[in-house]
Amino acid sequence: MIIKSIDGKTIVKTNHRTIKKTVEWCVSEGVGLHSADLRKSRLSQASLDGLKARGACFWGADFSGADMGFADLRGADLRCANLEKTSLAESDLTKADLQGAYFAGALLEGASLEKAVVSCPSIWGCNMPEAWMASSTGTAGRWISFFRARR
Repeated sequence: MIIKSIDGKTIVKTNHRTIKKTVEWCVSEGVGLHSADLRKSRLSQASLDGLKARGACFWGADFSGADMGFADLRGADLRCANLEKTSLAESDLTKADLQGAYFAGALLEGASLEKAVVSCPSIWGCNMPEAWMASSTGTAGRWISFFRARR
């Protein structure tokens, strides 16, 4: 499998048969996927703890149930991504584009969402104790602690 950057340059080439296995291999080997073009990738249930993908394009990708804790996703394009039941604990989503992403049941504990663009109501139903969010002007930030109501 070959993973290319947004501008078409080859980032990594492996013998893995799926994008999921290739990305998991990159994470395990410490290969950065900065500016990678991974639009509509099927990465559900993937083990991506520590993913390094600043500025990567994950538009429409399926991360449902994936472990993406401690990921570097600064400036990443996650528009319309499926993040249902995904762990993004302690991940850096600074300036990430999350418009239209689906967050039902996602874990965002300790995640940085500073200056991230969010337009989806499902994010407010997430478990976000101590997630960092900045104001829209970027002049001040605040710690938020939303806890999902238990029934």
